Formats: sequence, C-alpha cells, structure tokens
Amino acid sequence: MRAVDCDLVVGDWGSTHLRLWGLKEHDVVTECRTSSPASGSGAVVYEKNFISALAELNVQCARRDFPPILLSGMVGSREGWREIKYSEREKLNGLVGHKIEVSRSNLDVWIVPGICQLDPPDVMRGEETQLLGLLRHDPQYSGFVCLPGTHTKWAELVGGRLKQFKTIMTGEIFDLLITRSVLRHSLSPKFDEHTFINSFNDTLVNPSARFSGLFELRSSDLLKTGVCDSIADAISGVLIGLELKSLAEKINGQLITIIGDGHISSRYKLALEELGCTVMCVDGRQASLTGLVSIATNMRDQNAL
Repeated sequence: MRAVDCDLVVGDWGSTHLRLWGLKEHDVVTECRTSSPASGSGAVVYEKNFISALAELNVQCARRDFPPILLSGMVGSREGWREIKYSEREKLNGLVGHKIEVSRSNLDVWIVPGICQLDPPDVMRGEETQLLGLLRHDPQYSGFVCLPGTHTKWAELVGGRLKQFKTIMTGEIFDLLITRSVLRHSLSPKFDEHTFINSFNDTLVNPSARFSGLFELRSSDLLKTGVCDSIADAISGVLIGLELKSLAEKINGQLITIIGDGHISSRYKLALEELGCTVMCVDGRQASLTGLVSIATNMRDQNAL
C-alpha cells in the first residue's frame, strides 16, 4: 500500500493505548490506535512499539525522510519511553515539546513535558494537551474543567490561564473495587441510571454512611434483598459522590466543561447536572488532537520543530 503524504505526526500515548494521527496542513489524513507496553517496560520496548505503530500509520514526507513527530501523555513519564521534566503550571500556554534520542536516525521525536504545581503538589501528563485544545477554541475560557479517567483531573481556568488543578483517584479506586474486591462477584453488565443517581445523591447527604455501607451491596446480593439493580453503578455513585462532595463549595452553580470519552463522562455529566451545574461536553480525542496541533504550531513559530 502506498504511503500517505503528511507533514506532521502527533500522538496521544497513555498508559494503555497509543493513538497516532498523520496530518497535512493541520488536516488528519490517516490515523491508527494500538495498545501500549506495560508501564515501566523500558526504552527499547517503547521504541519498538512505536516503530510498529508508525508502520501501521504508513506515512511519508515530501520534504524530509520522515515527518516530525510530537507525542504527549504517559510516554514522557518516569515509567514511559523517556522521562521529560514537568513544566510549571503557569507555562501551560507556552508549552513546547522536548526532543529525544531514538535509534533510527531518520526520526525526529518530541515529547510534551506535562504540567506540575507545587502547592499543593500535583502533576498531569496528557491532560494538558486537552486543556490547550479547549483553549484553542475559547482562548479566554473561565471555569472548571473535569477530565475523567483513571486519575480524574479538575482544572480551574481564569481568562484562559490555568489557576490550579487537582487529581482525584476515583477511576482507579473504582477499578480496584470491581476487579479486586469481593464486590466483583456481584456485578451485572447493564448500566442503571436510577441506581447511579440515587447512590450519588445519598452520598452527598451522608458520605460517611455510604462509604461504610459498601459491603451491604454484597450482602444484599447474597441475601436477595434487592437493594439496587446494578452494584457497579451504586459503587460509581458513591465514589463520584465523594469526589464532588469534596469540591461542592467551589463548583456549585459554575460552568463545568467535561473533556473525555464514553461512559465515564456521561456519569459525570449526570452527577454535575444533579448539582445544578451548567455542563458542556468536549470530545477527548478531538481535544487531544487540537492541543497537539496547537503545541506544534507554537514550536514551528519558534523554529523549534
């Protein structure tokens, strides 16, 4: 198959998947998605995985051996391909990638550094490109941004500047409970919105009681008392309820933009609307792509790409 001409390759490389886009004059001309090596696999394994993904993308560049490549996400973490030092929170709007060494001489690869803050200490990798994707369309955005995931991020922006952010491990705790705890034996495959909303609202009213009562979900299944129709959604309601309860004073009545994909974003939307927040949803894939293009454009303006 003939290679596709493009002038830039960008990629969102998380802990489980790598998504690559081949661009020509900012338009996507080809893309692919593949799995990522296990965290901490080492540079050789990551590079081999990346070369395979590039072969699947099947691109070429008229002006050089291969188009420049810009990646963001966990690829730049301590357990990724190459560790790239975090950039300070205040430098979000001026982010540029850091060039790394690769074994193939015809490949020029840059990795976005991610963002950190010291007080309180927190970090993000990958979500910063999604924030920049949002700001590309609304440069003066003011409000909160929720980025659901394994480690959900909450970012507060004022006039297009990142004021502060917070990471809450809701997604990882949910995954541990449904895959490792005794509750995993009582799960059903269906989504029950009624169960989720009831669990969420009950948690807002009495968070300690809902947390201490998690085992009752297992007991009710064993004793067939029919407490709820979906234990997974009851757990999700408790955890998201605890998360939003901790943020309620800040976010109540505020504009909230959710950047993400699929089922988990829809749950946050339901919960936030229960709180009376104005909610706007942005596709996570598109936000990542737009943010990466924004960073690449900035680097080209500085003759750094």
